[in-house]
Amino acid sequence: MIRAQANREAVILRRVDEVLLQKPSLFPNQESTDLNERVSNGVLAGAVIYYNWVHWQTHEKTIRNVFDRALPAALCCLRGRIITAATKDARVRYRVKAAKQLAVSNDALDDEPAVRRVLDAELRYLSSTLSDGDNKYLLGASEPAAADFTAYAMIERLCGDVGDAKFPCALPGLLDDDNQFAALRAWHLQMRAKAPIKFNGKRLVERK
Repeated sequence: MIRAQANREAVILRRVDEVLLQKPSLFPNQESTDLNERVSNGVLAGAVIYYNWVHWQTHEKTIRNVFDRALPAALCCLRGRIITAATKDARVRYRVKAAKQLAVSNDALDDEPAVRRVLDAELRYLSSTLSDGDNKYLLGASEPAAADFTAYAMIERLCGDVGDAKFPCALPGLLDDDNQFAALRAWHLQMRAKAPIKFNGKRLVERK
């Protein structure tokens, strides 16, 4: 199921490439295609699931926060139980997905610092693909490719606000370490400027 979803996304990006005659191509070479596959199906995707659905402290700040803002204030003390019931099955499913994509055991998901180390290692890998010269995109490209857009969307869910949706993020300080992630943070800011995520001005539902 996970791979099928990623394959659908790749098909969509390739279709955009064909229909819009994207120049340069979103898939300029095999190395770029492989990186997009890694980002779509690997640690970064698993971390998005983990920190939004599995790890309780960040789940509270993100998904539960969204549910809470959508429920009427009149529900008062029932809110927590309603949200727990509504998300229970999804959290079980997403736990399995997170373990698979992070390539860790189910029990290992209870050790958040260990998961964070796995995520940090993947972010360091992405950082290593950035050039020190004028080419500021992944794999030293002069223009963003599919891997850039895919990684950008996932990093937004971890430490950004997902554009004008203003979705609460799980790890706001994820790229703050200058020693490790200065280049990746600059890339992320550049992607935000070049390709801002827009939901046509829509916002999350606010509680009334």
